[in-house]
Amino acid sequence: MKPVYLLLLVLIAIGFFACERDLLEPSQPVAQSEDKVLGTNELAEFSARLADINLFDESTHTDPSHYGAGEVRLFIDEAGDLALDFLTENLMISSADVADPADLLPTRAWHSTIELLFEPNEENRLRHWLIQNFKGSQSLALRIALRENGTIFFAGLAERAA
Repeated sequence: MKPVYLLLLVLIAIGFFACERDLLEPSQPVAQSEDKVLGTNELAEFSARLADINLFDESTHTDPSHYGAGEVRLFIDEAGDLALDFLTENLMISSADVADPADLLPTRAWHSTIELLFEPNEENRLRHWLIQNFKGSQSLALRIALRENGTIFFAGLAERAA
């Protein structure tokens, strides 16, 4: 076989396997503790972290690429710490790229949803919603969509401990 044909076969094989990868799978799997569940403290810590990065401050979202949708998974790692795993490869799909980024994400049967405003006191509503709906979950898949209409959409799907 000529080297050029062999190279072509290798490139085709690489392309085939690259297309087989699900872009919504975690890019680097993190070991999850089987016996730990998300409690009040962990869910409150997550909502506080979102407030710390100014998620609820619309003045920090000055670029159209700041708006979009993405999915994360919250869980307790083997060390007992709150861990976050991005389920969308590029953190989020920007609304600058597509009209409704959520259309590119998989359809899921969400357990609960909430829509918040870009206001600092909304962190309290998020914390309450997380605790009320997902306390005791082994992990939590969470879709976060920052919308240019001034709202932040959250949808959650819990994996309960057996």
